[in-house]
Amino acid sequence: MVRSGWALSFVRYSHAYDADEVVAREAHAGLWSGAFIAPWDWQHRNKATIILDAASVPLNAQTILLGAVSASEAPSPECVIKGNVNRKGERIYHLPGQLNYSQISMQKGLWERWFCTEAEAEAAGWRKATR
Repeated sequence: MVRSGWALSFVRYSHAYDADEVVAREAHAGLWSGAFIAPWDWQHRNKATIILDAASVPLNAQTILLGAVSASEAPSPECVIKGNVNRKGERIYHLPGQLNYSQISMQKGLWERWFCTEAEAEAAGWRKATR
């Protein structure tokens, strides 16, 4: 998986896959075909988080990748879809006008995020609220 670019060498515990990661990075395979944040950095991401990329990080990568970080207010007037995680661990997004939309707090922590489109929410693995 590391050689194919779908996993990273987790150097905190081992260097066994470092060479495979170099192969994937140079081939722009899998994750290395675009900009991303290492899984171990994702939950605690902030403006100091390193954005990884095979060649060069696009200028707007940090804005895009960190723009989903939870904030109490929508990042822009076009991005008003609320995403939260329910008690079962399901990632659900809510559209303005849906039942309980106004009661959803976006200040709790890393389990909430804003989306600009339904397609963006679904691509990130979230499903639409049923009501």
